[in-house]
Amino acid sequence: MASIFIQGSKEDPSMATETSKASKLKSRIASATSLLPSADSVAKAMKRATGRMPFMDDVLAMYYCAADKKTPSKVRIGIGATLLYLVLPLDVIPDFLAVIGYTDDVTALMVVLKLVSSHVTDDHRQKAAASLASLRGEPAGNAPQAVSA
Repeated sequence: MASIFIQGSKEDPSMATETSKASKLKSRIASATSLLPSADSVAKAMKRATGRMPFMDDVLAMYYCAADKKTPSKVRIGIGATLLYLVLPLDVIPDFLAVIGYTDDVTALMVVLKLVSSHVTDDHRQKAAASLASLRGEPAGNAPQAVSA
């Protein structure tokens, strides 16, 4: 006996599949943005690297941009993936190699910073400057002013 389905009705299995696919995609995007490293792990990594990398204010500003709910999901995922790459011990070029060890990290940062710089706001930069001042043990009032690019 053949069943007749009306397009768009609850009985139409193709509509249920499309709705299921859309909800799965939304949950994947939500879980990908939740993979953003914690502020503590970013702060620990930054504390180690603050003296060695002069662009740490940009890294932290990107973190605040990714944590901002107003930032588009694609941008948040890109920033999150890059920050995870920096925090995780796996590297294309191991960091312990003299001179070239950080080139892959710097390259990843510069590419992502260039791509997302229009989404990093002055508020993100100010939060980054205040956080860096705190990490360095400087009083909050002496934090360098962030200059927007």
